[in-house]
Amino acid sequence: MKEMKQLYSRRAYLLKKICSTKSFLRGSYVVLARPCTNPNCQKCKEGTKHPTPYHSISKNGKTQLTYVPKNGQQELKQMVENYKKLSAWIEELSDINLQLLLQKSRRRKA
Repeated sequence: MKEMKQLYSRRAYLLKKICSTKSFLRGSYVVLARPCTNPNCQKCKEGTKHPTPYHSISKNGKTQLTYVPKNGQQELKQMVENYKKLSAWIEELSDINLQLLLQKSRRRKA
């Protein structure tokens, strides 16, 4: 009985955390080295490329890259991290729900 109370308590905690997470984004923050569009750029002429930030996501087996301006990079990183946390919480919540279901069915049989 104590274990069920702990499971219900943990489930309530996870649901609260999930519901309070407002901004999240599936994918990754990546930085690629790219040449710029300036034909007079000395770095590009020397073969050095510029670090360019992107949001990367795979959809239907294809990778999509979206350029992220400097003022959005930190927010993107946080949103991607939030998505990872949400995924872990949902996985744990699923495990708890299974344990509760199995315990309820055992109690009915007894």
